[in-house]
Amino acid sequence: MTNFKSIVPYELSIKPVHLFGGATPLLCAGAPESFNCMTIGWGSVGCVWNRPYASVFVRLTRYTHQFMEKHRFFSVNCFGGHAKGMLTELGSKSGRDIDKMHYPGLTPVFSYDAPCFEEAGFILICKKMYAQMMQPNLLVGEYKTDVINELYSSGESRQNFHMIYYGEIIHALERD
Repeated sequence: MTNFKSIVPYELSIKPVHLFGGATPLLCAGAPESFNCMTIGWGSVGCVWNRPYASVFVRLTRYTHQFMEKHRFFSVNCFGGHAKGMLTELGSKSGRDIDKMHYPGLTPVFSYDAPCFEEAGFILICKKMYAQMMQPNLLVGEYKTDVINELYSSGESRQNFHMIYYGEIIHALERD
């Protein structure tokens, strides 16, 4: 990958709430002959089991879910504000309906067996280490009703819970 520098995961200086709450990263998983990406808004970055990690949430109905299940590595690709239109388009269409592998303006590359995009400004390459289906009965207090009512009670979201994937950050890249 050109124009990127490696960052030691423990030296990352990112704003995790902004990363998942406003930057709209692309989650990518798969192999060179077949992969998919999707926009994500939920996740976290931190340390668990003495390893730096990123967690991502993927609904079982999303096309990317099958790639996350089949492959060990995934990437979280962050773009600048210039990519807002592209991210909106990629987030509103399924890889079942459009070819995200060859989306105009994106150049797919592979790093550590994870698909990522040359145009990203910041990339986390992760090795899947844990996956767990969200269990709504484990929500606590007011979240038991608030989260279900707000996010899982109507339309396509009704009872469409997320698989939560934790990946060890094995490589972090930032554009020079």
